[in-house]
Amino acid sequence: MNGEICCHHLQARLEACDDVAEMVVRRLKVLLPVFFVEDERNASLVLEISFLKNDLKPAFPIEPVLISHSHMSWGGMKTVSNGTAIGFLNGLLSFYWGEGKAKLVLFADREGNNFLTGSAHRLLFVSFALWAAEHNEYLVHGAAFGNKKRGFLFWGSSGAGKSTISAFFPPDEFFSDEAPLLYRKNGSFYCARTPFNQTVTIDSSSLASSRIKRCFFLHKHDKLFITQRDRRTALAEIMKGHIHGFPFMPREVKKKAFDFFLDFSYAVPAFDLYFPPPGDISIVWKKEGANNGLSKKNSNS
Repeated sequence: MNGEICCHHLQARLEACDDVAEMVVRRLKVLLPVFFVEDERNASLVLEISFLKNDLKPAFPIEPVLISHSHMSWGGMKTVSNGTAIGFLNGLLSFYWGEGKAKLVLFADREGNNFLTGSAHRLLFVSFALWAAEHNEYLVHGAAFGNKKRGFLFWGSSGAGKSTISAFFPPDEFFSDEAPLLYRKNGSFYCARTPFNQTVTIDSSSLASSRIKRCFFLHKHDKLFITQRDRRTALAEIMKGHIHGFPFMPREVKKKAFDFFLDFSYAVPAFDLYFPPPGDISIVWKKEGANNGLSKKNSNS
């Protein structure tokens, strides 16, 4: 069983090489129903999934870890030549830069099928992050919302309130509360919906992307207010911890990412948003909108 999965205009073909891999692909289709497409197109990335039938035990931690940026072997397996090898739980991802392909090896299913599916889901996410970065587009650690007129991006680490913020936007304006895609078109920056979310289910009729007019860094606080963020500190915080897959990128790709977000920090105004969860951010739009151009009623903001 194969599957075509689409993330905005990026499309990958998942190729299952055995019965276990076919089971994993079927489970991924259940987890990400809106993003699997029936028609086969010209996929830019081919992800080959296979199961290693031996007695290897899971050797990787609960967060993805870089194994190598060059040719190596692990457990008797040849992994990557001129690419990147990444391990996570029961899986090993080999991403081949510039070749439009990746391989995912699953192994030692000692904890049940959910561990295989979870390993594949996370490493599928990593492969999309690297694939997008290769094309100077980025999956970022944040939440994004928008309509045909404007989009908003909220930067936040785990627990910062991204999913809380999502409750105050209409479902059809939701792109992601964990990893929206950022890209540039005609000098402007856009956010797009992706398959990777924490709590909200994407509807197939939802808008695919929106031009970003404002971005916000989320902070939990006992009061609700907004302050403007300096461009330099905004860039520094983004580069430090808000680009998915950044530690796994080779030096030249990291340099492209820096140039991209340098331009982003000058093009998109940034603010710090302080709120006491589950504080209603609509108060901020009404109270601060006149001064900061944030009011939902202001179509030019």
